[in-house]
Amino acid sequence: MRYNCLKLVKRDTDDFVTYAAVINRACEEFQFGTLTEDQFKCLIFISGLQSSQDTELRLRLLNKLESDPQVNLQKLTEECNFFNRVRHDSRMMESKSHFSEHLLFVSAVSSHTQKLTTEQKRSQSTPAPQSGTKRLSDLLAVWLCSLRA
Repeated sequence: MRYNCLKLVKRDTDDFVTYAAVINRACEEFQFGTLTEDQFKCLIFISGLQSSQDTELRLRLLNKLESDPQVNLQKLTEECNFFNRVRHDSRMMESKSHFSEHLLFVSAVSSHTQKLTTEQKRSQSTPAPQSGTKRLSDLLAVWLCSLRA
C-alpha cells in the first residue's frame, strides 16, 4: 500500500482537484506516523528499482519490509547482493546444463559423421568427396563457438 503511494502519477483524464484528492487519500492510508525513517528510506530504495529485471527482487524486498519492522538500507542491500549471487549461480548452472546438452549433440553428430565416412570408404573403391560431411562439421564447430560467447 505504501509502495503504491510512491508510484502515483496524475492521469491525463484527471483534473488537479481529482489528482489532489487521490494524493490526499493515498497519503492518509500511507500512515506516516507509524513509519520510521529507516522504513521510509527502504521504500524509496525499493521504488527506485524500476527495471523489469528487478521485478522479483522488488517483491522480495517489499515482503521483507512488511515482515521485518527493523529493516534498514544495509539489510536491504545485503538482501539484494544475496539475491544477485543466487540468481547468477542459477544462471551459471543453467548455462552449464545447456552447454553439456550441446556437447552431447555435437559429439553424437560427429560420431555419426565419422561412421558415415568410414562406411563410404568401405563401400567405394574411389574416395567419395567429403564436402558434405566436412561442411556439417564446420557448421557445428561455428555453432558451438557461438554458444560459448
